[in-house]
Amino acid sequence: MVNCTQPTNEVSALLVLPSFWTKMTNFNVTCTNGCSGHGDCYDGVCFCEVQYSGGSCRDPNLNYYIAFSSIFYIICAVSVIQLILCIKSEFSRTKPRSIIKACNVTTQKTLYILTCMATALRGYYFSSPDHEAMLWASSLMSAYYPVLLSGFSLIVCFWAEVFHLRDLTFEKPGFLSKSLLGFVLFNIITYSLLLAELLLLQFSNIEPSLFINIFHGCYAVLMLVVVVFFLIYGVEVYFKVRGEFIQGSSSATDSSQLHQSRIGLVSQAVLLLFTIVFIFSDSLGHFWKDK
Repeated sequence: MVNCTQPTNEVSALLVLPSFWTKMTNFNVTCTNGCSGHGDCYDGVCFCEVQYSGGSCRDPNLNYYIAFSSIFYIICAVSVIQLILCIKSEFSRTKPRSIIKACNVTTQKTLYILTCMATALRGYYFSSPDHEAMLWASSLMSAYYPVLLSGFSLIVCFWAEVFHLRDLTFEKPGFLSKSLLGFVLFNIITYSLLLAELLLLQFSNIEPSLFINIFHGCYAVLMLVVVVFFLIYGVEVYFKVRGEFIQGSSSATDSSQLHQSRIGLVSQAVLLLFTIVFIFSDSLGHFWKDK
């Protein structure tokens, strides 16, 4: 006789089958449209990339785009205000007053213009959630890097002149002199890369992501070169200015300005290094993202 209180092996197997089948069916559940290629599917639920939202990852994540575009547009507006104040200050100092002379190209005004251009490009990129549908707009992300490089290379060239040209005076704001040729050549290389990327994306049938990763890698290498010289000349100029402060007055205001300049130098260099790391990690993402 079979003891009814103890199930046989066959009964145990029958009891286990439903739970096993449930697990298998849940494991094989697929998501609608494969999450539109913008996310991963787990148990029938789409986990979208940060730029997308919705059940099938088809809709743009508006909070993401609004947040980043607002940040860059605010920086752009601040740069425009600083540029206007700079022109106003030079206008009040010129004798006789001339708006044309006040608008002369100087290093300071060029930096404000480059900052405005870079942040406007990045702000427009993030304020266009459907930018992927526009072929030309795929280079908006890349266009930010040459402008960023122009700004930092301008600072490096300006500091190089401060350090090497002992008789350089700053009574009248001006633009680069001895280092102008180096600045122009460096920017020709940078913007030639951007032009080549635009042309290849428009007229080549090869996968666009391949070109983007290659050119972004080139921008990262150029940024690494710039940050090295940025630190070299930045430290040299800092100690030169520090020596002038020590020889002159040593008030609390002067000490505060020195600390602020040192913090600004280090923070800008660290920010640029983080940008380089992120560009490299994104360009080489196929080596590590799936892992």
